[in-house]
Amino acid sequence: AFVCHHNTFLIYNSLKTNTMDRFMTVTHISVSLSWMSVILLSVAGYMTFTGHTQADILENYCSHDFLVTIARLCYGITMMLTYPIECFVCRQVSKIELIQANS
Repeated sequence: AFVCHHNTFLIYNSLKTNTMDRFMTVTHISVSLSWMSVILLSVAGYMTFTGHTQADILENYCSHDFLVTIARLCYGITMMLTYPIECFVCRQVSKIELIQANS
């Protein structure tokens, strides 16, 4: 969530017809899909562990479980790949500022 708001201008400018209505449609669809996946995973986690569910759902599983280790690895890779996305946003903003300064 803390990374997404930097990308809004890039997403808006990448739309074929970048109108505010189209941007709102894309935003609502993506937030709805994200909300549904969070609800699905949280309900599945709660139904599995009921009242013993920890804040980090991966901590509920055995540390020697192979699939959970894969899930932890995927989560770590996701966190590591967040940094380059932020660099891309900074580069794009710098390019826009340079264009505006030259015009």
